[in-house]
Amino acid sequence: MEWLWVLAAALASWLGCVLFQACRAVVKGRGDPEGTVFLLMGNQAEVAEWFLRMVYRSEGILTGRLALAVGAEGRADDTARIVEIMSRQKGFRLVGPGEGPGSGPGQPERIWFIDVRGMNTRDLLKGPLNVLAAL
Repeated sequence: MEWLWVLAAALASWLGCVLFQACRAVVKGRGDPEGTVFLLMGNQAEVAEWFLRMVYRSEGILTGRLALAVGAEGRADDTARIVEIMSRQKGFRLVGPGEGPGSGPGQPERIWFIDVRGMNTRDLLKGPLNVLAAL
């Protein structure tokens, strides 16, 4: 019978921990972002949508700790158009040519610049997605 109490206590502890983590994630997601991830993309029409969806799966973006701003450089392919469609879909800030995310009133203080222009899927998986996972 003692093992039943131990099992009940372990289950209650686990449930309390899960609820605490869920509440913490919700509270973090409601505040203003602590920083902005600024992606500079170009000549990546074949991977643009996939990459942006992967960025949205990173914990910093999911919890609301980090905001996202994307600049699409050049019109050599459809990257700019894909980024524009994704910005409407996901609600991230689209930055025009020559414009930076800036740090003005109401803007987060920390900005992480990640230049992914011309990178393919393998390069994106090895570099930028690992960086985003660490933020």
